[in-house]
Amino acid sequence: CSNSQKIGVDLNRNFAYKWKCCSGSSSDACASTYRGSSAASEPEIQALQNYVADIFPDQRQNDNNLNSPTNKHATGIAIDVHSYGQAIVWPWGHIKK
Repeated sequence: CSNSQKIGVDLNRNFAYKWKCCSGSSSDACASTYRGSSAASEPEIQALQNYVADIFPDQRQNDNNLNSPTNKHATGIAIDVHSYGQAIVWPWGHIKK
């Protein structure tokens, strides 16, 4: 693809949490699943992450460990940034059970 054909970053794959982990995103700027040049590289994602962090402060018992549990009364939110699609997207899809 040429520069004029690049469609941009898939915002759903640009969040900082577990960015570039697992499969399902691409480093190819011409791909529809392009995750961006770095975690939270897009201003829309930076604004959304900052806003949510202000509303929901980190409630984990050890904030240096992303896998640290919260208490049973913790609040939070799951967001996906899709405009249209015939898909069901489950949060925390990187965890295998």
